[in-house]
Amino acid sequence: MLLKLKMFSCAQYIAVSTFWYAVGMSVRGALQPYAVAHNGYAVFTTVVAVIGYTLALSASVYFFNESLWWAYVASTVLGSLLMVKVFTIQHDCGHDSMFSRATANLWVGRVCSLLTTMPFDAWKQNHAAHHGALGNLSKAGIGDTALMTVEEFKNATQGSRLVYRITRNPLVHLVFSPFFYFFILFKILHVFGREHRTSTLLNDFFVLSIFLVLAYFFGFWALVVAYVPTLYFGGIVGLLLFYLQHNFPSMRWYKPDEWAHETASLSGSSLIVLPQPLEWFTHAIGYHHVHHLNSKIPGYRLRTAYQSVMDLKVQKPLTLRDAIFSFRLKLWSFDQNRLVTYREAESLAR
Repeated sequence: MLLKLKMFSCAQYIAVSTFWYAVGMSVRGALQPYAVAHNGYAVFTTVVAVIGYTLALSASVYFFNESLWWAYVASTVLGSLLMVKVFTIQHDCGHDSMFSRATANLWVGRVCSLLTTMPFDAWKQNHAAHHGALGNLSKAGIGDTALMTVEEFKNATQGSRLVYRITRNPLVHLVFSPFFYFFILFKILHVFGREHRTSTLLNDFFVLSIFLVLAYFFGFWALVVAYVPTLYFGGIVGLLLFYLQHNFPSMRWYKPDEWAHETASLSGSSLIVLPQPLEWFTHAIGYHHVHHLNSKIPGYRLRTAYQSVMDLKVQKPLTLRDAIFSFRLKLWSFDQNRLVTYREAESLAR
């Protein structure tokens, strides 16, 4: 991975873009056989995730009431991981890939949204915008982390620079953002347009109703200390993965006239290989370049698709060093044709 300034000529940039496009085109047909749902497994893994998540929350409430703190912490960690699993199932339902029938994807996605508190229809719209905007500089920040070019940052006002620095700060992204997304943004009716107000309102109503009923039987504060940390820490895991999937050293962005779905999918999405059981908890979403090439491939088939299609291995797995360095990358440089740090941007601006 590139960790130092390196100049790219226009010809080199075109060659790299052409390479990614050619690879993308060559694997589209090869991936199609994997874009088929296995309903039996989908039902099984969904039931395991939903029941497991419910039991983990119940255990957290019990251990909190009994002052069994280590057991409470363990059940909360397990609940957070299972929340990630439920959310990734909702994610696949949003792509109509978890099950073979659209009706099943719709209603399972809505049930999952009651556990994740993310309104299914509104989130689906937001995520679809992300898939359509990935790697396109004219749409940077749509359904994704905010991004400025070196030139935009240089010409921005001090106030805009400050807001951008705060937004891209890793502590803000991993500490504040999970709370903002799960407890504020997706609960506001007007954020995703009038057509999704009903979805958001119904989700808010049913989530609040379920919470109040459970609080009546099990105690308000016991439920709060079980439910809120589970959502929050699960959100941290989810946002960490999402950030690393599209902000990494070899990530590429393109001008609108240079953009192509295949190119952006392969060069704009990372490969994160996790050991079991973490791969199961994350629904194998780390094979993210495969997912963006064909979002109809369910998560439980992503690893098999990756292992079977040799051309997909041109994307190298993200290392721990890459992941840590990714949080220093802040701006897109046209001169370097890559993401750069603030310090690198200053040297480029001279």
